[in-house]
Amino acid sequence: YSVSSPKNLDMSTLEKASRVGVAKSLFMDQLPNKYFDQGVSKADLISGRTVRKPIKSSEVEGGVDEQVYYEFDLAFAPLECPDYNEGNKENLGLGFCPYDKIFLVSATVLNDEKGKSGTLMCCVIECDKAEWKMGNSDIKR
Repeated sequence: YSVSSPKNLDMSTLEKASRVGVAKSLFMDQLPNKYFDQGVSKADLISGRTVRKPIKSSEVEGGVDEQVYYEFDLAFAPLECPDYNEGNKENLGLGFCPYDKIFLVSATVLNDEKGKSGTLMCCVIECDKAEWKMGNSDIKR
């Protein structure tokens, strides 16, 4: 998805995401219901990092520039967690339930021609526990 308003979008929107909340900073909480599982707004931040990737650019000698991407791993546990005796083999009685939804988020801001304001571009992969176990190494590449 992409977001082009408010008009003053820049990289500082992404720089503060880990402090303010990833879902809020990336406007995920303002998208129509059922676009993402609504637990994303309460998800825990597991990890975050910045990555520089090459992009084509006619403004730079050689035609290749770098674009900064912010990548976040988010996850949240189910609202109810049946205990081990009820058949939940992952609840070991430690007082919390393992995560059941994982969100991998990559975001960047593409500036307009004048370099003043930009469009927030996000790629989000949402998966459950079974999907994560099956393909996490391939998904993270």
